[in-house]
Amino acid sequence: MSNTFFPEVKNLSPKIYAFSDSHEQYKNLLKIGYTTQDVSDRVKQQYPTLSPGEPTYKIMLDEQAIRNDGSTFTDKDVHRFLKKKNFLNPKGEWFKCNVDDVRSALHVLKTGNLDQEGRPNNFAKAFVLFFFIGKLLFFLLRQILIISFFLSLFY
Repeated sequence: MSNTFFPEVKNLSPKIYAFSDSHEQYKNLLKIGYTTQDVSDRVKQQYPTLSPGEPTYKIMLDEQAIRNDGSTFTDKDVHRFLKKKNFLNPKGEWFKCNVDDVRSALHVLKTGNLDQEGRPNNFAKAFVLFFFIGKLLFFLLRQILIISFFLSLFY
């Protein structure tokens, strides 16, 4: 009888990846995929034929596919988001977009924040910056008034 009651649980790390290919038919396209294994190993599996020279692909993105609440999402969710934003999808998982577009999709999927125009909502930092600038301007104005008052006493 075996001493192990439960099978070993593997440490899975869901990831979204994007890579480009230097062949002409893939110009300006990114392949967006999902894996729970090492991204470079997964991409190599998609290029099974050994060819001379450098690989024709370049991994552009490798990020966790975990939302802020701990739940996960897949490449299908990223594909849906990009299609909704009218990015060209010539075939399968290939999209005419850049890495920042994919990062934007990941941000929205991870946080759920989306402003009115479809851009990720990162206004908290802007508000803090605006508040800081307001306080700085108030301080500088006060200093100018104090200096002006003292100068007026002497002249």
